[in-house]
Amino acid sequence: MMFLKIDGIQKSFGKDGRREQVLKDISVDVREGEFISLLGPSGCGKSTLLNIVAGLNRPDSGILQLDGRDIVKPGKERGMVFQQAALFPWLTVEENVMFPLKGMPKKEAKEVAKKYLRLVQLSQYAGHHPHELSGGMQQRVSIARALAMDPAVLLMDEPFGALDEQTRMRLQGVLEEIWIETKKTIIFVTHSIQEAVRLSDRIIVMGTHPGRVLQDIEVTLGRPREGHLKEMAAYEESILEMLKTENDKVEEEERNHAVGH
Repeated sequence: MMFLKIDGIQKSFGKDGRREQVLKDISVDVREGEFISLLGPSGCGKSTLLNIVAGLNRPDSGILQLDGRDIVKPGKERGMVFQQAALFPWLTVEENVMFPLKGMPKKEAKEVAKKYLRLVQLSQYAGHHPHELSGGMQQRVSIARALAMDPAVLLMDEPFGALDEQTRMRLQGVLEEIWIETKKTIIFVTHSIQEAVRLSDRIIVMGTHPGRVLQDIEVTLGRPREGHLKEMAAYEESILEMLKTENDKVEEEERNHAVGH
């Protein structure tokens, strides 16, 4: 059953006659419980599309609905995790996770925080402050905080992009476990082909100038994905070839632009 409807989304930025089209006719139907990655070169509008789904930006035109209701502004049914953890330094880990639960009785909010700290494997750090944690641990706290709101959709904008490779791979495993347990609908922005193949049910490969959908790829491998390394490599090779063509086109446009000036 279709859950999140993204249909014919167009978006431009700029003023007067100097507007640049960032997204062109983006259509993606998301089923409840799917893990979808948005993958593509810099400038293809992945984060812009995510911000539109979050309600942080408005599209110029197109249909955007969650469970049949128009998305026109941010809402608790859409949780957001950014590249930087953005935790409150003066609050403990537990207090950071409890922060969005202000209307809830404190005892109940504490139980919710404990549940999600267990899920991200940080129970023993509940009383610590953010500066006492590594970057990867801080990002796990921000994931727990987003999950504590029990959103219908979890939106993740390159959440592991600033981390070292080993930490990144470990957190991919943690996120996969969280998804298997919670069955949340997740839309995940990434530059990493490996990351997209490891985590996704579907990969929306985007091209740039303007941002558009090149291909909607279904990843039909079992989970956890570590047992399917050969098949994962085949997906990665195919996507790499597709994006190489797109990147070559962008480089050619850049060269032509430089010559023109």
